[in-house]
Amino acid sequence: MGPMFEHIPLFVVGYTGWKSIEPLESNLNNAAEISGILIIDEGLFVASPEFDGLHGIGSWSLWGLICCLHLATQSLKAASTNPIAYAIDDSG
Repeated sequence: MGPMFEHIPLFVVGYTGWKSIEPLESNLNNAAEISGILIIDEGLFVASPEFDGLHGIGSWSLWGLICCLHLATQSLKAASTNPIAYAIDDSG
């Protein structure tokens, strides 16, 4: 099972916004209640330390959010998969 959380993780998603990772990191560090930020138009994602500070750029930004949501909900069920391994599987 995945990690247990003390609170319900909050992810902020905007279509437009900051243009680089640095402001996302800065704003995330100043808002303890936020677990991650996704900017769709720029393809940027950062997650808090409770999600190992995961970052995503370009198409990996949405995948980063999906992986964090997976981790957040993994403890709610007995059987689980690993979407990160699926994305990087090079078996053919």
